Amino acid sequence: YQRRVHGGKCKGKLKNGKDFIWVEVKSRIIQNNSSLAVLLVVSELTDKIENIQLKEIDEFKDKLLAVVTHELRTPLNCIIPLIATALESFDIPEEIRTKILRPCLSSSKLLQNLVNDILDYYQIKHNKLRLEMAEFRIRDKLQEIYQLFEVQAQMKNITMRIEVDEGVSEYIYSDPNRITQILNNLTSNAIKFTPSGGSVEIFARRGICDENIYLEVRDHGCGMSSDIIQTLFTDFVSKSKTTLSPDFRSNPTGMGIGLGISYNLVKLLGGEGIQVESEPGKGSCFSFEIPISIKDNNYTLDLSPISPKRHTTFTSLERITREVIVMKCTCRNVLIVDDNMYNILSLKAQLVNYNLNFLKAFDGQEAVDLIENLENKIKGCGSDICQRIKIIFMDYEMPQLNGLKATAMIRDILKRKEVPEIPIVLNTAHNDAETKAEALKVGIEMFVSKPSSTAQLKEILTALL
Repeated sequence: YQRRVHGGKCKGKLKNGKDFIWVEVKSRIIQNNSSLAVLLVVSELTDKIENIQLKEIDEFKDKLLAVVTHELRTPLNCIIPLIATALESFDIPEEIRTKILRPCLSSSKLLQNLVNDILDYYQIKHNKLRLEMAEFRIRDKLQEIYQLFEVQAQMKNITMRIEVDEGVSEYIYSDPNRITQILNNLTSNAIKFTPSGGSVEIFARRGICDENIYLEVRDHGCGMSSDIIQTLFTDFVSKSKTTLSPDFRSNPTGMGIGLGISYNLVKLLGGEGIQVESEPGKGSCFSFEIPISIKDNNYTLDLSPISPKRHTTFTSLERITREVIVMKCTCRNVLIVDDNMYNILSLKAQLVNYNLNFLKAFDGQEAVDLIENLENKIKGCGSDICQRIKIIFMDYEMPQLNGLKATAMIRDILKRKEVPEIPIVLNTAHNDAETKAEALKVGIEMFVSKPSSTAQLKEILTALL
């Protein structure tokens, strides 16, 4: 055993010449009459130092994961609305809608779900994930799930069916986004591992007690053995690579985190995790039960089954509503503030049918300067500032000046100029409660989650114009 001492610490090297250990040496001189002695205390630090190094590496990976996934969301926030807008155009042939646009939209949304899973994994790991409770219609969420996977199921010749029991309240109170995320993960796996000609079914029933809802995703695919079920909720274990089933091995996609995240989300929602029933060759059933706050007052229950043939095109009622909004929005200006040009183009494409004039700013400071220096009339509008700009769509994360600081400064400018306030809508991927609370303090009226949907924008235009 050889060692070298440096300032009270030494690094030891074993005789085999391969491994190193870290030690700390503390010394003290002791005098006893005419004799001197040196007391040495040697402590091994190998485990402690290795733990510190592993923690630093883990923190770096987490930061890298958060940055990369955020950057992945940026192009998706542009792609998804543009495809959805193209689908709403009445000039595009149905064959192009069916064979090109709908598969593109479905694939983009599935990629978005994967990115969201990665972000959620990071938040769950660091205990940062927060629920966003709201009242919502459970049938609407199930219909959204059907529409998301409709193309994928048709391409594999898989029958999808959604069933809601009469005992389920029409409106419930929980986190709609998290429930949708769980069902998306379960449905995606069900379709992935169901062979052509099979079926996937989603059920919603009343739970064991009236305050619970029971949700189930069942497939008639290849099924799983008990050994595979034990590894289902282990992070980064791809289920397609751990089974002996040829049907699983033929579909090796997935990182193995979706089910683990879904399991934790169910527990966060108050459930006991996800229950699994499966047998090789006979399919699988994933189910969970969570508490809800049921709201029955003043609601008319629609207990008719959900039709699986409904598509995402505009209904006649929506066209009428859109025509009314066009009349209300004539010659009104919208300021879009975003540091990404493609996000601006995407939002403009979604609003193009509403007969609006558009202004743009590429960061918060540019938006503040525009409001401060806007003295000349904009063509087709009145002379004062509140008539020139009717709504501001404000991004959150921007260089120089972020959206919330820019909003606060714009509020001060409008107050100083003694003109009516301009509604400001925060257009962001940050949906946590802290961001919303901070946004409300500086004067944000409404929120749009990226990627924005036509339904969200229509609701905002109706409310603010």
